[in-house]
Amino acid sequence: MTHSFAALDHAFDLAKDKKYDEALGICNNFVLNWPHAYAGYYRKSNVLSMMGRHDDALRALDKVAELLPERAFSYSRVPNTIGKPETINKRSRITPRRRSAITASSATKSRSIERNVT
Repeated sequence: MTHSFAALDHAFDLAKDKKYDEALGICNNFVLNWPHAYAGYYRKSNVLSMMGRHDDALRALDKVAELLPERAFSYSRVPNTIGKPETINKRSRITPRRRSAITASSATKSRSIERNVT
């Protein structure tokens, strides 16, 4: 690998190929070498989630939120706002661009779920 961040992309590719141990090893090595870089913890959470280790994945995401508190989205701060983009924008400071991406993603997921149900 010529660049350390390329290693994280490689880890994700390995995880997609179900080579979880190798992928997790790359992520752990990245975290050991750059403990203040959120990217290693983020990719580690992806790999752990793919492995079905959701509690561990959430712990890794907690570390991401700790390293990037200004960009973390806390669901506990936004009660009763699901489906209300204008309220989410006011409380969590999501930019209009991000809000439209979230809305588009939700619509895509809804259509996908509808196709699978019918």
